[in-house]
Amino acid sequence: MSKRAVQIDADTDAILTRLAKERAAEPETIVSDAVRLFDELYGQAVLEELDRRWTEFERSGESYSQEEVEAWLKTWGTRDFRPFRPRQ
Repeated sequence: MSKRAVQIDADTDAILTRLAKERAAEPETIVSDAVRLFDELYGQAVLEELDRRWTEFERSGESYSQEEVEAWLKTWGTRDFRPFRPRQ
């Protein structure tokens, strides 16, 4: 494993110290996990998927109204819930 020194401000250091203490983990582990999570949320694969979806929207023009989405969300956790399926 390579090591890299980084400078962080006092507020970030306090958060890092708190998180490490709460999780009984080394600060390096918290930083490593945070970087991986950031990559999962905002990495290239996510951006490519968003681009793919936008291209599909531009092609099909398919969208859902706020009311349709809200109605579907209200079924979560009920017997009426059905997985999301694109219109045919």
